[in-house]
Formats: sequence, C-alpha cells, structure tokens
Amino acid sequence: MKKLLIFCSLMVLFKSALAQFANADGAYVSNDVHLQVIVLETDKGTVAASTSVTRGACAGEIAGLGKITEKKMVFSPYAKEPGGEACLVTVEFDAKFQRGRIFANESCTIYHGASCSWEGQTISKEKPKK
Repeated sequence: MKKLLIFCSLMVLFKSALAQFANADGAYVSNDVHLQVIVLETDKGTVAASTSVTRGACAGEIAGLGKITEKKMVFSPYAKEPGGEACLVTVEFDAKFQRGRIFANESCTIYHGASCSWEGQTISKEKPKK
C-alpha cells in the first residue's frame, strides 16, 4: 500500500511537471520582438514557434518546430536559408512562462539584417484580449 501511495504521488508530480509546458503557449512581445508559441504536445514539450524582429529598416523572421525542456525552448527554422542551416533560436523562460529572454546563434543572421537581432531581448507574455 505504501508503494502504491508513493507511485501515485510521483505520477501526480510527473503529470503536473508535464502540464507546465502548456503554460508556454501564447504570444510574447517586446518593443522590437514578437514570439508566438503553440504547444503541440504538452507531454513531450513539442512546439511550433515563430518570431520576428523589427528595428528601424531592419526586419527578420523565423518559424519552425522545437522543444521545451524544463524552462528552455529551442527551435530551428522550417525553411532553411543558404548558410542558415544551423540556426537555433533559444528562449529561456521564467518559472511561470510569463517572461523570457530570446537568443539566436550566429547562423541565424541570414534571417535578419546585420543591424537587428533577437539577441538577449526580454519578452513578456501578452494578456488575452477580452
């Protein structure tokens, strides 16, 4: 009986840990950046994501598939630009998936101009419109 109780407790904790990925679903914004996250599989952390950056005349966007592990989401573009095959966008979320910092490696430069990037931008989750 004690083992069953421990097993059930662990399953509840495991399920709630997996359900947290659903909290990442939504739109995040800053002055220059927009990120949209759609959680496809809450149990595996699979996501579809798109992000855009606009700063003056410089703009870029990336959309792709990725994965959330703990509080970190990593995705790569669906459509690979020549020279951008190794592009990875990373978002490090806070504990409640309300804010994040977005980064893109050097291979992502092909997706935006030289004078703008996602690097280190802090983004906040948009509140649902009523």
